[in-house]
Amino acid sequence: MKKIPLIATISGIVLLIFITWGYLFIYGTPESAEELFATFGIVGGDRETEFESDPLVDTTLTGSDGSVQSLRQLTTSPVAGMVFLDSDTVQYVERGTGHIYAISLSSGVETQVTNTTHTKIIDAELSSSGTRAIYETETDNGIRTSVGTIVKSDSGEGTVQNFILPQGAYDAEFSDSGTEVYYLLPTSNGSEAHTYSVADRTDRVLFSIPFSAAHASWGTPTYIYTKPTASLLGYVYEVSGNALKYVRSGGFGLTAFAYGEGVITTEVSDGRVETFAYGEATYQIPLEIFPEKCVVADGAPNTLLCAASLALGTGVTYPDDWYKGITSFEDMLWEVDIENEEAVLLFDPLSVTGRALDVAKITANADGSAFLLINKNDNTLWLFEPSL
Repeated sequence: MKKIPLIATISGIVLLIFITWGYLFIYGTPESAEELFATFGIVGGDRETEFESDPLVDTTLTGSDGSVQSLRQLTTSPVAGMVFLDSDTVQYVERGTGHIYAISLSSGVETQVTNTTHTKIIDAELSSSGTRAIYETETDNGIRTSVGTIVKSDSGEGTVQNFILPQGAYDAEFSDSGTEVYYLLPTSNGSEAHTYSVADRTDRVLFSIPFSAAHASWGTPTYIYTKPTASLLGYVYEVSGNALKYVRSGGFGLTAFAYGEGVITTEVSDGRVETFAYGEATYQIPLEIFPEKCVVADGAPNTLLCAASLALGTGVTYPDDWYKGITSFEDMLWEVDIENEEAVLLFDPLSVTGRALDVAKITANADGSAFLLINKNDNTLWLFEPSL
């Protein structure tokens, strides 16, 4: 399996102090040094030794090939959604106005693609071709979801022709081709999953859900999970035709998202936040991860790139406080090998750049060589290139 190159060296002494302080803060004074390192599953050198019973968190920052990685800020304006158009071009939707811009990564030149203004845009998704957008707009009657198609005039000026989805539509996402939009819609009996064809503006029901406040991880298969909260048991289901199949038992604060061979869930169990992958087997992930903070890293079905803190800390109600904006995290960027239950640290933004990133959204380019991140702290757009 292809691995993403690692970042150049950060002082081992500083890193050891950081990890030790974090351990003492969370777990109290250990009885021995062996207890400290066993808790984090940390090994040295080329990671030849691993604990068989526990997933591995490797915080070594020296790449075996001596490669250097890059993290850079692309915008100062707030961003609602983004996409790679090709290896050199990024397109994004400006938060608030809904204006669409394109950036050349090689030259740094930014071009405005559309001048159609949508007020109070809080979230957006662009199709893979960059010709369509899904907007979430804040209104007095709640969030409205609409689908826009970019139309160019004879002079080359871009405008957006909008179609508004039914009131209450949410969790909207483009199909891989960008020709359809999947979304959820509350009903008097629960919820429905719909697909909307952008070309002919037709809408049909895919399946029904016997409960409201559901969330979807669209794909093949699609997974449905209940709205996550620490105070209630949550469940995740695999959609099979018109039926829902239990994936696993319930968990408090449960979130879920699909990966290549199954589904990943995070929950609170006995006061601890735990993450598991359910595929051909069950694997424990050694990080506490949110669905919004992970993406398939390079097309390999069992490799993810995730943004996560080394520990969530104390006094945090997971996941409620993060979704409500009560707390934020100082994320590091990790490569997660699901089958080997291993997480390898790629980049620590705060230590290297002096800027804290709390990643709210992440996406990858076609070959997994670059990633776009939105920093939840100020909604700015960042580019991470592990191979540089």
